[in-house]
Order: sequence, then structure tokens, then C-alpha cells
Amino acid sequence: PGLLAGTSCTVTETANGSSTEIGVETVFEPTTGTVTIPAEDGVEVTVTNTYSVNPGSLTVSKTIAGAAAGQQGEVQIDILCRLDDVTTFSTSVTIPAGTTAPQAQTFTDIPAGSACAVTESATGETDEIAVVVDLPDTATIPAGGTATAAVTNTYTQKPGIITVYKNFEGPAAGSQEGVLVEVTCTLNGATVLEETFQGPPQAASPVFGRFLNVPAGASCSVTELEDGSTPAILVETDLPDPFTVPAGGEVEATVTNTYTFAPGSISVSKVIDGEEAGNQGEIVLRTVCILDGETVLDETFTIAEGSTGTESTQYEDLTVGTECTVTETQDGSTETVGVATVLPDPVTIAAGAGVEATVTNTYTLNPGSLS
Repeated sequence: PGLLAGTSCTVTETANGSSTEIGVETVFEPTTGTVTIPAEDGVEVTVTNTYSVNPGSLTVSKTIAGAAAGQQGEVQIDILCRLDDVTTFSTSVTIPAGTTAPQAQTFTDIPAGSACAVTESATGETDEIAVVVDLPDTATIPAGGTATAAVTNTYTQKPGIITVYKNFEGPAAGSQEGVLVEVTCTLNGATVLEETFQGPPQAASPVFGRFLNVPAGASCSVTELEDGSTPAILVETDLPDPFTVPAGGEVEATVTNTYTFAPGSISVSKVIDGEEAGNQGEIVLRTVCILDGETVLDETFTIAEGSTGTESTQYEDLTVGTECTVTETQDGSTETVGVATVLPDPVTIAAGAGVEATVTNTYTLNPGSLS
């Protein structure tokens, strides 16, 4: 039908064809979409719709897990999106050290079809804390929608190292038998390390055992199953206090064995022999022991007159290497009884053992005279 000249007409678009995925830009010509009908002529209104794919979004979430969550260092998440070899979006997000709560952030206006990679240039790992990073696959940005990328970092304490040193000291070091040292560690009631190492017989220089990958926080003790002592070699063992394994660190402990020679003894015996045995007088034996030029024992042993058979005495706790000499200061001879004395050679004290020194007196009747 005809429109009367002078009529004002407005053109609008009540449905422009856009959707979640597709955006539209609508241009009216004239721009207001309103025209006035001229007399005996026509007028045009042009509506142009330009359609494009809507950009999308990317939501990146971060989960911090593991027994050591909250002990990690700073984390940096890097996001790079590309489309047709062109970077369409790039940014980095920093998560402060010690964070435990889940994190999430959404990035908008990323061209649809962009492939987005999420990586970490700083994982929060430290000298003490280890991390396993679970990165997402590349995310493709949907038109008008939101892609998601989840990053999970699982933190644990790094294991530690134990080094146990074994020292051999004292005057008898190098004379001992083999030693066996045991290291035992427990964590939460469970044994996580139970190992031994040996020190060979006659060792004089330190030896050590080194144990790797011991769980952090484990409580450890060091004991000695074999200390190298013998009847002749005594030992005093100095064990370390219990200790805790540090995360990612090393702990040292020292076991020191001080070896000394066991003291020895000397048994001094007197043999009374001969046809006049039992008729002799009092006998006195003297034992003198010297070590490094100093007299460490000077004792006498008195045997009553008329004694027969063998009489003995013993001197204990003499240092190894001591040299002892037994003499007779009174031999029991009388006016009527004579004696022949056999003295022992000097003897040297052995470690943890006894030595013997025997003095033999043979008594006979003295010859008489005729006047």
C-alpha cells in the first residue's frame, strides 16, 4: 500500500541472528533507521549485519596438595594462547609461597579456536620440599564459552641423608676385633631404615656408613651390635643421641670406641723342696714391677717358717707391658739348714692374662765340723 508523503518510518531489527557462539554488528543506513516518505518517490533503509565468532574465556584452577602443602615456595603459572601461529593471549600468575587454599582465575576475550598451554616456570620446589606437577592438556577456547585448565601440585618433604662415622681411639686401637654398627629409623610407628655397616678388625682409621633417601622427619638411633672387644681388649663406647632426619638435608652422627688393653696379673709361687723342707726359717719374696721407668708394684710375700709344699700369692690389675722381677730377701736358711735358690727370669704382663713366676728353694742339712 502507498504511504502518504511526509510519513516518518523507523526500521528496527528484533532478531539479529546472533547466538552464544556468533556475534553480530548491525549497521543501519541511515544510521537512525528512520526515514520520511517523499512525495511521488520512494526511500530506502539498508540494514547490514556483519557476523563474527565470539571470543571465549579460560578458567585456570590451581590445587595445592600433599603432606607438605603450605611449605612450598612461590609458584608462577604461565598461560600462552596461539591461533594460526599468532599469539592471541599471554600472561603469568604468581601464587605466594605457603599458599594452601585452591586458586582459580578466569581470563576473557580470548579468540575462539586459540590453543592455550598452561605451564609453570616456578613450581614452589625448595631445597627441602619436592613437587610433582600435574599440568593440563592444551585447552582450545570455545566460541562464546569457557575452557578450563586445572593444575595440581603435590608437595612432599624431600628425603634426607644420614652419615655415621666410626672412630677408633685409645692405646689399643688397631688391636680390636671387627665392629658392627646399626642405624634404625622410624616414622609414624613404622621402621623406614634398618641398616648396618662394618669396621674391619684392627681398623685404626675412621670408617663410615652413608644412607640415602631416608624419609624426612624420621627419628633415628645408632647402636653397636659388635664393639670389637676381646678378653684382652676393653672398650668404652660413646654413642650419639637420637636424631631427626631433616627434609632435603644431611645429618651426621659419630660413634667413638676407645680401646684399652685389659690389665693382667702375676702369680708368685714358692716351692719348698729338699730333705730339710719344713725345717727352714721364715721366707720373704719381693715382687717389683716397673712400667715406663716407674715402679708400679713393690710388694713382699712372707712365708712362715716350717712351711712345706707350694705357697702362692697373686697381684692383679697390672698394666700390659709391665715388667716384674721376683727376688728373695729372706731365704729361710738357718745355722743348720742350707738352701739352694732358683729365681725366675723377669716376666712381662700380658693383656687380660696372667703370668707366673716361681721361686724354688731346695733345703738341705748344713754339714757340721769336728774340733
